[in-house]
Amino acid sequence: MRWRRFALMRGYGLDIDYDIRELVAMRVKALRKARGESSRALSRQLGYGHGFISEIERLQRETSYHALWKVAEHFNTSIDALVGPPRTLAEHQWMIQKVAARAAVSGRPGQPASGRRSRSTDE
Repeated sequence: MRWRRFALMRGYGLDIDYDIRELVAMRVKALRKARGESSRALSRQLGYGHGFISEIERLQRETSYHALWKVAEHFNTSIDALVGPPRTLAEHQWMIQKVAARAAVSGRPGQPASGRRSRSTDE
């Protein structure tokens, strides 16, 4: 049910896959910092290379379900808490800023930026 609501945001010009990765990165970083752990130490604790968590947080790595499960288990939370729709005011504000920025670039509210103009605007 939550994924369906989140998928409805596609109509607001969001790139769902990329935006979920950004939410995961923000949430992992917030959880890690709240515990005072370094990204290198957390990566090693989870059994990955020293840059694994840092690459997730910088959006340079996509994560597997298994990796998300290990991260969620480490922080004693659920995978849904990592990848679910925005829950906090800060996350909602972040989402609104992304939508506004994309609308400003495309010139049309709620539409992703695109290099092509529609036929109706050319006439």
